[in-house]
Amino acid sequence: EAGVDTEDLIKMFGRIGDKEYVLQQVEKTVASGYGFASYTSARPKWILCYEERQIKSEDCPERTQRAKWSTFFEGDSSVISKNEFREKLNGLRFAFPLGPGFVDIRPNDLPSDAAIDALWCALAGGPDSSELSKDEFLETMKGWSADGGETVQWEQFEQAMKAA
Repeated sequence: EAGVDTEDLIKMFGRIGDKEYVLQQVEKTVASGYGFASYTSARPKWILCYEERQIKSEDCPERTQRAKWSTFFEGDSSVISKNEFREKLNGLRFAFPLGPGFVDIRPNDLPSDAAIDALWCALAGGPDSSELSKDEFLETMKGWSADGGETVQWEQFEQAMKAA
């Protein structure tokens, strides 16, 4: 089997995946007319293909949602080094994602260095890349997306990384 081990993929997706996906436009239900501005899940389901979105709806309180991965590029930084990427990825809180079958992974279990290197290569364009930009991250995720560039779900992430 090519690519990265499934357990390592789970460890990475569970760190960068989000439990909420904010829609570009409020959708109203036909039956009640209630408008909802986001989809939610009990476990991480989406790697978001946007950095942040405003939730604005008459049926929901106004707030801003930031993608979990956006912490890689905090402050004025729009690029990070490979070492910063590794540290920040490992520093994110893990929650078992929606999608893969159950594997016994503890919250403090970190992905292997080889798995992080594979993700880095996929995002930054190769092992010799010294920096990853926010734009490169988003461009790669949008390329993996099966819903028009809004989100990457477990199946797309696994498929892309197994092919890496």
